[in-house]
Amino acid sequence: MLDKEFKYYTSHQDELVKKYNGKFLVIRDENVEGAYNTQLEAYTEAKK
Repeated sequence: MLDKEFKYYTSHQDELVKKYNGKFLVIRDENVEGAYNTQLEAYTEAKK
């Protein structure tokens, strides 16, 4: 279900960690849709 997003994350992990270190990311279709301070915030925004 999240294979595409996980592959995107692992193949871009170094640059994502540099840019978003410590944030919870919402990745959809190989795009970062948002970076959030908490897991709950990321989940809530992703459901919208």
